Amino acid sequence: MGILGGMGPEATVYFMRKIIELTPAEKDQDHIRMIVVNDPKTPDRTAAILEGGENPVPILIRNAKLLEEAGADLIAVPCNTFFFFYEEVQRAVSIPIIHMIEETAKALSEANVKRAGILATKGTLKTRLYHNALGRKGIELIEPCDVEGVMRAIYEVKAGKKEYARKKFLESFRELKEKGAEVVIAGCTEIPLALSREEAPYVDPMEIVAKIVIREIKGVELKLLS
Repeated sequence: MGILGGMGPEATVYFMRKIIELTPAEKDQDHIRMIVVNDPKTPDRTAAILEGGENPVPILIRNAKLLEEAGADLIAVPCNTFFFFYEEVQRAVSIPIIHMIEETAKALSEANVKRAGILATKGTLKTRLYHNALGRKGIELIEPCDVEGVMRAIYEVKAGKKEYARKKFLESFRELKEKGAEVVIAGCTEIPLALSREEAPYVDPMEIVAKIVIREIKGVELKLLS
């Protein structure tokens, strides 16, 4: 398993932990081998999309190739805004990159979800990555009113200031549910770092991908939505 990480670093560790926790194992040797490039120097994806910031694609391609050359059979990326650049990076390597957003849309469709809310960066919302993937499945997507506030909260998590972020995520989660969302997608990998699913039972795309990794490498089928 190859992990193209560092966007952000703590989300990468969270994703690795998810794979370990969900893998049926009785001893070390039962777990999945992982090769990780945890590169926090990757240019900011949202800044590149919205503000003409530095293009992250050259570094993303370099790191994906490092994983391929190191022997990875497939790649997972614990970052939602990465998928704006997905096609360029996928073309540069011969091993598959799991498309987290498409797989989330597929899982929601199979669960017969018709209206979903989302908490995400402005970059993810602006590019309509989830809007398009869910729309192709006939699923309506609802955004929170205070997108700027959610964006600030995401950067607070990156800075290690999680309490403000938790309150903002929870407030927005409740707003989306009141608007009629059947489920709320944690459409940024920083959200699970500050907000527990006990207080806000959101859909975690990283968990979906972790279960797909286990299926592909271990041959174990796990329920994608829990």
